[in-house]
Amino acid sequence: MIPNVIIGGAPKCATTSLFAWLSDHPEVNASKYKETFYLLDKDCWKFNPEFNYFKNGVEGYKKFFNPAKHNEKIILEGTTLYIYQDIAMDVVKQIGAKMIFVLRNPTERAYSNFKYFFNNRAEDKNISNMSFATFVDRLFDKHSSFNNQQIDETLINGVYINYLEKWEKAIGSDKIKIVLLEDIIKDTTAVVKDISLWLDIAPDFYNDYNFVSENQSVKIKNYFFHNVTRWIARILTDSKFKRKLRKIYKSLNTVQISRQESEASRLAFLRLNEFYKLENKKLAKKFNLDLSSWE
Repeated sequence: MIPNVIIGGAPKCATTSLFAWLSDHPEVNASKYKETFYLLDKDCWKFNPEFNYFKNGVEGYKKFFNPAKHNEKIILEGTTLYIYQDIAMDVVKQIGAKMIFVLRNPTERAYSNFKYFFNNRAEDKNISNMSFATFVDRLFDKHSSFNNQQIDETLINGVYINYLEKWEKAIGSDKIKIVLLEDIIKDTTAVVKDISLWLDIAPDFYNDYNFVSENQSVKIKNYFFHNVTRWIARILTDSKFKRKLRKIYKSLNTVQISRQESEASRLAFLRLNEFYKLENKKLAKKFNLDLSSWE
């Protein structure tokens, strides 16, 4: 069994939440893990040298999916990094799957990435206390590096047009659904019902559905507890149980992050907006998207 629908990105755009919402639909059979990381290029920071498409092929991909229980229409997978992967495009074209891409204002995505790495993932207090303005300065400095591919590629990963044009060429526009995070926030039910219609599954399932947001960036209270919980999460295979565990963990060991409102931070946002302005216009024109919420 292999997927016929894949949520392929982008990171920090509510893809975890969308995967959870679609997974709950009775006509959807979701992968054992939200992110399999199976279709990654060899130079990707998350590439697993022991278990990947290059080594194990399509047969290895099937191991991530349980047999259908009720003849579900949709076999679902979701790995946000696929938007950037050439091998993912090749395999998706081969298996004929549809792709869902969730995008957000790339400036806001960069800020979300900053919050995630310098709070959720930063045990070093010197790093976790870095300002957003300093973070942006480092991103634009060609001679500076965080020695972390995921962080260092923050800027280029927000130029969505570079990647989506290649996806359209590889699999065709009819196999691609682009959704904006800003639209999800504005009317979650309407967006998920629209996706359901595109997937030919019953949209009425979401009439009274409780849309709970997943994987939000937060401030960690205790890093020892945080690391223990991450280790436990890596060995769990039941996605729904992991969601319950995440909810308990967040209530015990996290607090919401207040937005930085300094003048330096404001200028950093303006700098990012200017950097993405032209590319966003190209994206809107190419895929007929209303990106007015990004302005």
